[in-house]
Amino acid sequence: MPVAVGCMHGINLLLVCQIPGKFSRYGKVSLLSGIMNFFTYIGSALSTYGIAKITENTGWFVALTVYTGVAAAGALICFSQKKRWRKFSETI
Repeated sequence: MPVAVGCMHGINLLLVCQIPGKFSRYGKVSLLSGIMNFFTYIGSALSTYGIAKITENTGWFVALTVYTGVAAAGALICFSQKKRWRKFSETI
């Protein structure tokens, strides 16, 4: 679990620190950083209470399955936008 949490923290740090810089040309670094942090904290809060409730009602297997599903959905969304992000990054 500590390794997984460390990986999640590292990915979040990379996203919050690296992606907003790409928008400096548009003067939107602070806005994008704030939006990303907002969604990070909302996700953390929902995860804390939501996973606790799921675990309480159904057990750890279902909770870990939910975590895995959410992570897979996030990865699929990121990979589906890879071409679009590469095109955006080349124009900077």
